[in-house]
Amino acid sequence: MVVRAYREGASVASLDGDPVAVDAVYWPEEPERIKGVQPPPPEPIDSNALADELRTRLRHGLGNDDFAIEKCGPAEWGDRVQVRVRTTAPAAALVALDAHAREAHLSVWLGVEDVEPLERAVRRLLADVAAIEKARR
Repeated sequence: MVVRAYREGASVASLDGDPVAVDAVYWPEEPERIKGVQPPPPEPIDSNALADELRTRLRHGLGNDDFAIEKCGPAEWGDRVQVRVRTTAPAAALVALDAHAREAHLSVWLGVEDVEPLERAVRRLLADVAAIEKARR
């Protein structure tokens, strides 16, 4: 996953089981265009039904790992629904969110965000200082 992210130009950091926010933005797939025929507008996404479906899928995909759907509602633009899931298992959450999009014929944008970057930096700094002190002894 890391190699693919680097190839796509992403910035990557190891979060090693710490809580992260997995974000997804869903929108209806564009209908196939046929010359001279106006396709009907896609059905809007019901955010309540989406939250219920994702909760079931995440519970199945993440097993015993904790997760919480923090947001499932209209995105800031377009006929899109934004979802935010807090979890310690981002890979499994990404798989579950993407699988739902494929099955429901939705387009999706996925991302992962560190929810406690300052705390993580301080812990890493303290661990580095402790390692330096241990090496000096």
